[in-house]
Amino acid sequence: MNYLLPAVIGLLLVIWGSLLFLGRLLKRIAWKYCPETVACVESVSVFPREDRKHRYVGRVSYVFSICGQIHSGWCSKNFSTEQEAWEFVAVTCHSRNLRVRFKPEDPDDSLLLILTTDTRAHQRKSRFVPV
Repeated sequence: MNYLLPAVIGLLLVIWGSLLFLGRLLKRIAWKYCPETVACVESVSVFPREDRKHRYVGRVSYVFSICGQIHSGWCSKNFSTEQEAWEFVAVTCHSRNLRVRFKPEDPDDSLLLILTTDTRAHQRKSRFVPV
């Protein structure tokens, strides 16, 4: 009977991890069907964080207009060095027109589409960054 408890706990952990993965996958798929618009960078910042692995945060704030109404959002990413955070901000801001996807029922719920280059694959790929 004592050997059954670790097996049940392990099975529950596998199920829990699978549900988390499935939830993230479904969320990513749902964003693919949201409308897309162009946004402009409003501000950028890099600030320290109290975490041993990720010590700095790079944040880009952006604004976009839908039917004459102004909406805004932000995207932040964790980095281990301040230089990496500034590079992320610089690369994101280098694009004058950022692409944003938004939910039609709530445009304030938006997602910044960042184009990155994977140096290992030497190809350009799109990556969605949740806001």
